[in-house]
Amino acid sequence: MINSDERAEIGSPQAWLVQAQSDLNLARGARRIEGVLPEQVAFHAQQCAEKAVKAVLVARDVRFPPTHSIQMLADLCEKAGLAVPAFVSESVELTPYAVGGRYLELPEPLGETDLDRAIELAASVLAWAEQQIASQAGS
Repeated sequence: MINSDERAEIGSPQAWLVQAQSDLNLARGARRIEGVLPEQVAFHAQQCAEKAVKAVLVARDVRFPPTHSIQMLADLCEKAGLAVPAFVSESVELTPYAVGGRYLELPEPLGETDLDRAIELAASVLAWAEQQIASQAGS
């Protein structure tokens, strides 16, 4: 568990990364808990990807509106001059899980393959965000 000593300054890129990692940990851990709805696993995978991209934008001083749209956030990254890898673009498929997953409004039930894909995409986006922020800090 992350304690208060490990928390980054509120609003910093690192704080966004801590939140993203926590969501990824929740998504992964929830898969092993009987009785957890797949939609809730997918919600936390989406939150990880969303917060990871927001961390990159914060690190670049790019303002963004309140949104769950990974597409909008990826577009802002591109406008800021970042090369957005394919897996970040593919992670837009997680966006419906932000609301639909929370309120059980997804059109089809999620299977194990869907959850594997959601967690894999989220982990990839988080790793990319960490690399982007580390390389910017080293510049």
